[in-house]
Amino acid sequence: MGIKHLEALSLPDFLHAVNNLSSYIATEKLDGFNMRFGYNLGGAFYVRKRKEYCFDIDEWEHVPANNGFRSAHAALQFIQPRLRAVLDDGEEVEAEILYGHQPNAIVYGQSYISFLRMVRSPLGNRDPDQSKIQKLHDATSDQYIAVCTNTVYSEDGYDLKIRPWYYDWKFAAAPTIIYSEGRHYDYGFDISHELFKLDEFYNNSYKHYSKAFAPSYYDIVNINLNTVPKDLRKLVKEDRENLSNHLMKKFKLPIKEKLLDATVRRIKPGLRDPYADVPKSDLGVEGIVFLDPRTQKQFKLVDKEVFTAINAFNFAIRNELKNSSFGPKKKIPGVTLSLPFEGDLYSHTFKELEQLFNEDRVPLSLSDTKKHTKYCLINHLSTLDNALQQYKAERKYYYTVLKTGKRIEYTEAIHVRTLITFAEVREELDNLLGDILRSKTLKKLKSIILSKRSKSLC
Repeated sequence: MGIKHLEALSLPDFLHAVNNLSSYIATEKLDGFNMRFGYNLGGAFYVRKRKEYCFDIDEWEHVPANNGFRSAHAALQFIQPRLRAVLDDGEEVEAEILYGHQPNAIVYGQSYISFLRMVRSPLGNRDPDQSKIQKLHDATSDQYIAVCTNTVYSEDGYDLKIRPWYYDWKFAAAPTIIYSEGRHYDYGFDISHELFKLDEFYNNSYKHYSKAFAPSYYDIVNINLNTVPKDLRKLVKEDRENLSNHLMKKFKLPIKEKLLDATVRRIKPGLRDPYADVPKSDLGVEGIVFLDPRTQKQFKLVDKEVFTAINAFNFAIRNELKNSSFGPKKKIPGVTLSLPFEGDLYSHTFKELEQLFNEDRVPLSLSDTKKHTKYCLINHLSTLDNALQQYKAERKYYYTVLKTGKRIEYTEAIHVRTLITFAEVREELDNLLGDILRSKTLKKLKSIILSKRSKSLC
């Protein structure tokens, strides 16, 4: 489950957060890839991506998405004696991989493994000890190592290749944002007036539904409908929604904007190489993560509108090729492929293939089905070729303007990842064509298409 945005917190949690910022551990939100590592109860070291555990570097599948994880695993393996001096069996660390010059939207210019927080391990039984993050930093921050691992890449958008590649890694805790006591801190913001008006509105305003039921606005926003008389539930539900929307627009978002101006928009990445080639459109950091050391609960302060726009732009072409779980699906004017259908190319291929097995369709023989599937795949591979040529011709003209007025373009890092996606889709369709042509029965052919389709939806 992801970290909630400040404005998405319930009203009690929101009020507690903005009134007690100095009691939280506040760190820079890093714009990389999340991973975890630690030791199981048997003392075996592992690295994991979501639920995928790897105890050895060679266990990482050779796909482009694993390049950074494989290299980071090798780096952690190299300094494992230092990790072991801090971590016990059953302990796990959440970390962020900053892989390469530009992992995502922000340029760092240096590969880092940043220790974020201690977490409860599914393979262990220990409560998180957050003091160990600083101990890990102290034990590893002087290390600067180069590891060589296999990297999957594409030079032209047609072929995926594997080559050994060296990456230099550094290690550090996530940069900490220091606050002074109370609602004021180094940047001097003051939200006491906003909080006074919020308290005045929600605690001194009541709605009289009946003589026996007259809750405050604060109570309505946080009410459990099961506690409301049945004849009033529909009305209370509507009022709760309206008040929540009012709360967001009138109070939460203005308070968030004030915090963003005072903090996030003034900070530069703490782990950035001072000699990094940073574009003029650089926006600094993505945000700040706040961790309550007592409850281990977190929230984040992020200029969501800006970074949603950046990610939509960076992923625009890739999501037309194959929709992923990463990056918004918003269309960017002028940053598009002239595909002759709606949706992404990969999914559309399977929609056409599945029509061959429609119950309303007259069943085809194995040879005829192979002929139709071959035609479909060759046609989509041709569309992919045309899209690649269009992308190469037009990508230098791609840009979008953010609400801040800054203009961003496709960087070299985004271009490289886009070429990889072209090559990945080509390889998957080529492999699918080969599997289909080797099928001995209609049942096998259909199962191949359905299994590949289900994987494409993951």
